[in-house]
Amino acid sequence: MSVYLQPGCTIYQIDFWYRRKRYCKSSGCTSYAAAKREEKKWKAQLREASLLPSYARPKGGKTFHEVRKDYFDLHGKRTTNSQSLEVQLQVAENIVGKDTPVCEITDHLMLQFRKRFEELPSDRTRTPGKRQNSSINDFMRLINRMVNYTIDIIKEKIERLNPDKWLLPEPWKMRELSAAEESRLAEVSKPEIRRLWQFIIETGLRRKPACGLKWDQVDEDARKVTVTEKGQKPHVVPLSDYALELLKEVKGQHPSFVFTLVAKRNCNGKHTSYREGDRIEIKPGYFWKRFDADLVLARIDDFTVHDLRHTAATRLLRVCGNIAIVQRFLGHTTDKETRRYLHMVQEDVAAAVLMRDIARLRSNIAVVSELDALPSFPAAVNLRHIHLALNLRDQLQHRLANLRRAAA
Repeated sequence: MSVYLQPGCTIYQIDFWYRRKRYCKSSGCTSYAAAKREEKKWKAQLREASLLPSYARPKGGKTFHEVRKDYFDLHGKRTTNSQSLEVQLQVAENIVGKDTPVCEITDHLMLQFRKRFEELPSDRTRTPGKRQNSSINDFMRLINRMVNYTIDIIKEKIERLNPDKWLLPEPWKMRELSAAEESRLAEVSKPEIRRLWQFIIETGLRRKPACGLKWDQVDEDARKVTVTEKGQKPHVVPLSDYALELLKEVKGQHPSFVFTLVAKRNCNGKHTSYREGDRIEIKPGYFWKRFDADLVLARIDDFTVHDLRHTAATRLLRVCGNIAIVQRFLGHTTDKETRRYLHMVQEDVAAAVLMRDIARLRSNIAVVSELDALPSFPAAVNLRHIHLALNLRDQLQHRLANLRRAAA
């Protein structure tokens, strides 16, 4: 019996098998007829989940576990991030189901998988429903990759999925730390935290390599640091004068780690041990929490730790105007990755319009000697050059008006 009443309960339960899989839940109904209607509605939803009719559906197709294992053995083990890929595939298998045939995965089921993944605790907050759209889309693309692998490599005759039906929108976030916000943040941050996020702005490093930076990775004579970035790739970053000053402030505090803080209590853990007052490494998670707290105190909204890397990339582009240099600075393999980090703020747009006005005035007036000293866009987007351009524009407009008045 698929609809039954447990002893001592007034709510009917639904329990049935469909395509070698068991489905059971509470009907929420106190009458048998209403529970049967809920069961019939649920079975209809399961039948509609597949785009292919029952007579056209392939029989005996490979399960998700078999495809996942085959994909990882042939391709995943050779990638640089094989360990994290294996963990992601295991999470996908838990959500999709070990014995679920890949041929039965449809766009409707992908929506259900997305909902299950959203309900999982986030890696950062450990609370469900707090994942970003980009993280959810990466997970959904991984499942879609297994389906395409089944079609292209295993040669099963099934329909491809339509990502437009289950991918979430990823808004383009334009966020950079302004000079005023940086000043307020420096006032509320403790010296240990302030030096770290200022060093990230100067070098463009990610949070984890910056927190775990060691002195043997720093070459002050050659003015560079060598870190290991995503995919275990070595990355060399040149050091600016201000970055060297930050390193001099913390030199001698710890024999191994560059950025440290003073321990407030004793710790005798399994992997680490220290006493109160010792200098210890700043863990990425601790830095994340302290930085978020400082953002609240500094009244800075819609900003994260990773936006420090965005700030470094945008400021460097303003100076050099060459995206290839910024790509090398960030350690990206393609410029497509780099373009996601570049943001045009309102001052950039205002400066571009200002340069256009000056060019128009220059074409209407004889050559003005002061214009030769004006830097070209985008180097002219800092505040000092904008004020200089505004003054020159006013002078040119005044001169043009005088010339026209004299001609009349």
